[in-house]
Amino acid sequence: IQKWTFYDEIIRMPTIAWAPGRLPAGERFDGMIEQFDIAAMLLEFAGMRLHEMSPARSAADLVRGTWSGRDAVFAEHGPDALQHEVDYMHMVRTDRWKLVRYKDRDFGELYDLTSEAGETRNLWDVPEYRDVKLELLAKLLDLHAPPTKQAPRSA
Repeated sequence: IQKWTFYDEIIRMPTIAWAPGRLPAGERFDGMIEQFDIAAMLLEFAGMRLHEMSPARSAADLVRGTWSGRDAVFAEHGPDALQHEVDYMHMVRTDRWKLVRYKDRDFGELYDLTSEAGETRNLWDVPEYRDVKLELLAKLLDLHAPPTKQAPRSA
């Protein structure tokens, strides 16, 4: 909280888990996961089950080798008393790309993380990356308004 940036130095959160008999010692995983995936693992270890509608997946699945992580991760930051220029911002990050969108603004941020890890070259307005930007914006839209199953029509 209060970071107001989505640079990797802020959003990449190293996590150390110790669970003798449940997690092997000395293993390292670099797959992308959400914080609620860690919570799901802790609930699993406590003998509790996630609600069937939860988007979380137990991070323990990384250890089991049944999951390699998420294709994309998301973050958001709402308004607060210290930041007055932006009311809300949200981010989507994949292995290669990061997009940051600001509410009610015509600008944003788009970075190619494979060619420029320092996130200093913003590609948001570069025409060659328009399709990438639209694809990532669609992922944000799906996060906030996921497609719903259509109810069957009665005859």
